[in-house]
Amino acid sequence: PMNYFLLDAVTGELRTARPLDKEAVDNKNGTIVLTIKACELIDGKKGNDASTTSITEATVKIIDVNDEAPSFDKREYFVEIPENIKEENRFLV
Repeated sequence: PMNYFLLDAVTGELRTARPLDKEAVDNKNGTIVLTIKACELIDGKKGNDASTTSITEATVKIIDVNDEAPSFDKREYFVEIPENIKEENRFLV
């Protein structure tokens, strides 16, 4: 949404593409929901059925109301999501 993010098609790394601005987001609480679709490659081609694709959402909430650059405890965060995770075990990133 709004070209705020880049998703690396190979590694799955999600990055900000430009500074985030809470006031520019459509909703007042600063929430951006990204729909992400992953496809398994079979012989170099993307799968397109339920056994080879997965769709999930990543929710980013912008809480900085004074337009200062965000700060984080670490330079990078890594999350691994098992391929066979059950629906009730999904979480917000």
